[in-house]
Formats: sequence, structure tokens, C-alpha cells
Amino acid sequence: MCNDGGAGRRRLLEVAIWVGYGVRLDDIDSLSSDPKFLELVDTLTRDKVDEFLPVRCPDATIMKRMEDMIAELRDQHDSIGGTVTCIIRGCPSGLGEPCFDKLEALLAHAIMSIPATKGFGIGSGFHGAEMRGSVHNDPFVSNPAAANATSAGVGIPASRLHTKTNHSGGI
Repeated sequence: MCNDGGAGRRRLLEVAIWVGYGVRLDDIDSLSSDPKFLELVDTLTRDKVDEFLPVRCPDATIMKRMEDMIAELRDQHDSIGGTVTCIIRGCPSGLGEPCFDKLEALLAHAIMSIPATKGFGIGSGFHGAEMRGSVHNDPFVSNPAAANATSAGVGIPASRLHTKTNHSGGI
């Protein structure tokens, strides 16, 4: 699918996208590949996410640690950075343009436009730079369960192929 920039961004907004929130505190690794976290993401709705204000973290224990750390640093007139994990499921193939307005580029543009954002990664992100190609590459495998499924409820048939490891972020 080739679109001009505006139409491509509009299409991104029209696609049903599930978003989950991950956190990183101290030495806690990214939750984006943790099966328990992915199960939690499947149960999230927009209203449910709003229940986790002000930090919007669906894990009550981690949410409390985040709130405590933010309060402590605020009292010290300091701040801390953080990470956000976004999971997209059922994204139709070919969304965006093949060269300069790829889905990854449009997402990076949107996220990097947020003030104070210093990095953006897809899939294994910056960790992928430390991995060997033989480990990081995503081999395609058959997905027979997708035979009658559709992508994100938009009526587009789901692919019968998927990647084995999802280091590429599924895009």
C-alpha cells in the first residue's frame, strides 16, 4: 500500500492497535517479550489503562515502585527517565510506503516528536545491536492457525507466516 504521508498517518490511526505499557526500574529487563506481560496486554482496554494513573503501569507492584521513585526524586528536585513499550497486533502487511514512509519510520517520527524522547527501538531495539545476526534474524515459520483469522478485526486476512522470535518487532 503506497500513501502520501498524511494518508499513511491517517491509516495508522484507523487500524485497531493494542497498546501495552512496560517499565524498566533498576535492573528489571524490558517486559515486552515476557509471556506473562504479553498475556496482560491482551486484557488491556483504554478504560483499564486509565485505572493505572498517574504512571499507567498495569503491574501494581511496579507501579508503586515507580510512584515512590518519582516522589523521592521530586523531593530532591531531580527527575528520571523511563521507557514505554508499545505492542501492535494484527497490523496489515504493506502499511506505509516501501522506502521513506515505512511504518517504522512513521512510528519513530511520532515518538521522537515527543519532547525529551531520546531513543526509539523496534523489536529487540538497541539490544539487537549487541546480538549476532545468526541469533537476531527472524526466521519465518508457518502459522496454520491464521488460515481463517483476520488482522485486528479490519477484515484483512491474517498472514499464514510469522516470525519465530519476533526480534524484528513483528513489523
